Amino acid sequence: MSYVILRLMAQHLKTFFDNTKGNVAIIFAIVLVLIIGVSGAAVDYSNLNKSRADAQNMADAAALAGSKAKAADEDVEKAVLDSIAANRTSGLYFKSEEVKITQTAHAVKVDYYNVMPTTLMNVVGIHEMQLSVTSTVSASQEKYVDFYLLLDVSGSMGIGATAADRAILASTQNCVFACHTTGGGSSGATLRIDALKTATKNLINTVSENQTGMNHFRFGIYPFVREMVPLFNLSSDLNSARNAVDSLSTDAMTPYPYGSGGTMLETALQQMNSAVYSTGDGSSPSEAMSVVIFVTDGLTDDQTFNGSWSSPNPNNRIHALNSAACSPIKSRNILMMVLNVEYQYMDLSMPGVIEDGTQLIQTNAALPFVAPALQACASQGLYFRADVPSEINHAMQSMFAHLLDRVRIIK
Repeated sequence: MSYVILRLMAQHLKTFFDNTKGNVAIIFAIVLVLIIGVSGAAVDYSNLNKSRADAQNMADAAALAGSKAKAADEDVEKAVLDSIAANRTSGLYFKSEEVKITQTAHAVKVDYYNVMPTTLMNVVGIHEMQLSVTSTVSASQEKYVDFYLLLDVSGSMGIGATAADRAILASTQNCVFACHTTGGGSSGATLRIDALKTATKNLINTVSENQTGMNHFRFGIYPFVREMVPLFNLSSDLNSARNAVDSLSTDAMTPYPYGSGGTMLETALQQMNSAVYSTGDGSSPSEAMSVVIFVTDGLTDDQTFNGSWSSPNPNNRIHALNSAACSPIKSRNILMMVLNVEYQYMDLSMPGVIEDGTQLIQTNAALPFVAPALQACASQGLYFRADVPSEINHAMQSMFAHLLDRVRIIK
């Protein structure tokens, strides 16, 4: 009886394996699982990389908050956790995260762990992926940094700093643009060059106050119009640097060390690149980090004034900065911070506008291209904009705060 049963089973199995009907469906189902698994891996790993970048930014911010709390003798753990709560993105899951905070005498370290659930990889039995990042921040400023201030002092910086200042110039000088030609500042109006000088001196004061070691920060001041000419060469004497700012002035329409007439942004950047003789990791005076702070309205005007107006290209005198001119500086690992002091639209119907109509048409047509060009010129995350004096001052303070955070993060 057993023999008969076994024989019948063998016959049925042979019939099953010999029958090819439905094989395609079975094979397709197996292959489909593999395809979904491979595709799912690509999707899930892409999501993981995005979440890891978000987590790294969050950990950096948390470690910075912890280091500031430590310096102020405040609760480091609370500062770290509050920062994480404030900066957690929707892709990071609160219930799955772990935060480890380590303090040493000179630094705060944040280790962040999380579990990221998968989507398509569930098909092949993988339900979650591990995520971990770390960030360590020095509790004090220990790096050496050289600041090169590349400052636009061309005619457009002679515009009244606010609408009220421009109205004063229009009524007292019959001029709202480049009024340095008729002594606009004597009217009591504040010019953009005045706002820039105040903001620069405030920046130097802030840098001086945040210097925890001797001679950790050095400043150089490099104004330009058609040419860049050092006003104050790189030095750790911050008091002298601050005093030198007072001598900044706009183009006086006379023989001038910066060259009179237009604004040569690309030339100034090329000359700045030559002036920055070295850059390093900030570990010592000889390896100081180099930072260029470029302040301009972003318009190149290639006309010149040598008793009369001339231009290498009279049909295209005014245009937005060619951001490629910034690439040689950034390619040397020099941080490029850019402050866009936004230019104002003007027209001949405005009181006191006495400029050439063609020039104003070119200027206004170029303005939409300025911000993108200046943003491309800046190192990532180091583009700022401002208009009125309070914004200019705030932007320059923010530039230093961003830089201070960057140099304290230990990768």
